[in-house]
Amino acid sequence: MRLARLLAAVCAVLSAGCFTSDSVIVVQPDGSGTVSNTILLKSATMELLKNFQPSLEAGKEKSDGAAPSKELFSEAKMREVTAHMGEGVTFQSMQPLKKDGWEGVKVTYAFKDISKLKYNMRSESTMAMTESSPELMTFRFAPAAAAAPAKLTIVMPLDKALKERTKTSGPMPKMDDSAMSKAMLEQFKSMFEGLKASVAVEVAGPIVKTNADYVSGSKVTLLAIDFNQMMASGADFEMFGAISDGTMPLAEAREKLKATKGLSMQLQPEVNVEFGRK
Repeated sequence: MRLARLLAAVCAVLSAGCFTSDSVIVVQPDGSGTVSNTILLKSATMELLKNFQPSLEAGKEKSDGAAPSKELFSEAKMREVTAHMGEGVTFQSMQPLKKDGWEGVKVTYAFKDISKLKYNMRSESTMAMTESSPELMTFRFAPAAAAAPAKLTIVMPLDKALKERTKTSGPMPKMDDSAMSKAMLEQFKSMFEGLKASVAVEVAGPIVKTNADYVSGSKVTLLAIDFNQMMASGADFEMFGAISDGTMPLAEAREKLKATKGLSMQLQPEVNVEFGRK
């Protein structure tokens, strides 16, 4: 019963539009770097979740006999996340944030070799509330040498996730316009209104070659969503269904996504980035 109430609270957070998440993976020419996760919730929402936190902790045995903590983002929890992020990843710092009715944290991790890093794009590792997903973003890397640029390959989990979803649940059902507007559109609005999230890779040097669709300077955006902007611009849900069930060619899907305001998403199975030294 406690877990059911906690899940209801988490759903209320997401549906209330009180959640923003931004993640940046910085990569040096030798393959080392950092992962910075910034998560913010409305202060009232943060207080709500703090009240439910002891219910989540109550089922766990505590060796020191201490009472369940009401702290949502503790350093101990953030340190535990490294167990799911790959070999050689270490906790670096945690900075509490509080401004203009929002609260949260910025957590930074360090890695020595990005080819051993595993990153969860669903931000579960950021919130440290669930185990890491098998739908992980992984990396291959060749360091810069002499005049040759560093070569980074980002293996995206989207292609695998879509294939698994189609295998288990089949293609998305076709819906006429009236059903779409009454069912999916209203459901999406109520669930994700106000949601903002992004995941990006920033290389420590000029990009000399890439197949990425969303590039600004030395930063490659892998996923960015501003749900209110996306809805205001008229999101094409039929397009998302066609992408999900594989009926739309990749090239066409990429062009349609680039024209969608409020949403940036790399669809390639692998994103390649070659970059030089500063």
